Amino acid sequence: MGSHCPIQSRPYPINEKVKQEITREITDTKGLGVIQPSTSPWASLVVLVQKQDGSIWFCVDHWKLNAITTPVAYPMPRMDTLLGRLGPAKVISTLDLSKGFWQMALDPDAIAKSAFTTPVGVYEFTVLPSSMRNYPASFQRLINNLLQGCEQFAMAYIDDIAIFSHDFESHLIHLITVLGKIKHAGLTVKAKKCEWALSEVVYLGYHVGRGHIAPLWDKIEAIKD
Repeated sequence: MGSHCPIQSRPYPINEKVKQEITREITDTKGLGVIQPSTSPWASLVVLVQKQDGSIWFCVDHWKLNAITTPVAYPMPRMDTLLGRLGPAKVISTLDLSKGFWQMALDPDAIAKSAFTTPVGVYEFTVLPSSMRNYPASFQRLINNLLQGCEQFAMAYIDDIAIFSHDFESHLIHLITVLGKIKHAGLTVKAKKCEWALSEVVYLGYHVGRGHIAPLWDKIEAIKD
């Protein structure tokens, strides 16, 4: 971004229902300390996307900001390599970091640039949002550093962590080790999205375990249709 002039996006018209949804999301995320009121000259737009379950996904369209952002030169892991390591495991657990992108502090220099405009004011992020260009590489580096020393039984693709072992007894030790590192780092997992000590799991869109790696059939059928 350097010394680039601030980018300001002009808000588009919205109806009262959408305004209420945005206001609710702003109140909730501000209460969590994820965003704060801003006086920044930068301003991206808010986008509301409806999920399959009917709920609303609140996100910020940072594409103009991303277009002038220098990418972080950090290598992302290959999915085929990760799946290949996981396939032969006898016992597997997968951990989902609770809103992982909200658990990494945003660089102070980038806070003002993360600002976005809403019908109820301008706000900026205090944590790294997934909508910013360098989120994947930055979070991958964080998790890789977190898992140092655990490479023989743990790996991650961004915020999706997998722990794999050849027997149940070893797996318990591996789980305790990784969960201890997560706790020490001040991160949290979303328990209901985790899978614990199974012979087969779904990871990165594949069924893996018991020596097998297979894509999810529902995704294949969706592509066929």
